[in-house]
Formats: sequence, C-alpha cells, structure tokens
Amino acid sequence: WFGYGTVRTQAEFEQKYAELITAIASSPTIAGFCYTQLTDTGQETNGLLTASRIPKLDPAIVRRITTQIAAAVPGDITAYQQQTQGMAPHSPIRPEGETLEGHRGILGAPGEQPAVERY
Repeated sequence: WFGYGTVRTQAEFEQKYAELITAIASSPTIAGFCYTQLTDTGQETNGLLTASRIPKLDPAIVRRITTQIAAAVPGDITAYQQQTQGMAPHSPIRPEGETLEGHRGILGAPGEQPAVERY
C-alpha cells in the first residue's frame, strides 16, 4: 500500500487500515499519530468517511483498531487507562499477581484524577 493504493472492498479497506494502525501502535518510538484524511474529497478517496460523511467502516471497528495500546506508552499509563476505562489488558504489562495497589505512576495513583488537562 505504501501510503497510496486501491482497495476494492470494505473488508480490504478494514484490513489495510488495521495494518497501518497496528504498525504504528507496535512501534516503541511512535507515541501518537494523526489520520489526516477523515473524509474523501473530490480528488482523494482515502477517507474514513465518504464526502457525504457516511462511514466507510463500522465506527465500532474503527474504534477497536484505533484504540490499540501503543508500544511506546509506558506500562503505568497503560494500566491507568485500562483501569479507568474498564478495559481488559491486551497483553500482560505486570508480572502475574502484581497489582497497582499503592502504585503512583506518572499519572498518580489508580483511582486518582490525573493532573493532565483533557481537551
């Protein structure tokens, strides 16, 4: 695909989007990304939505793919996200039996509001 390519079906588009996002999330040096083509335009059709703002993929599938835990995110942030969002861990980030009880990572203790502004 190399940034430009053609997919013929919804399943192909989902597969290519998953490959792209998984490659980014798997990198230990990339902490975030911006998918710049939200919608199709007259000359480009690689958006997640058509020019009429109709989703090309089920939004739940896009969310599942896009919210993968990034390899570049330290374990204490990952654990905090998983705890506060009720997410099951995607992979073990702490040794078996180790808990976050009393742990203060860079976002504070579990259950504590982080001192980070959210936009």
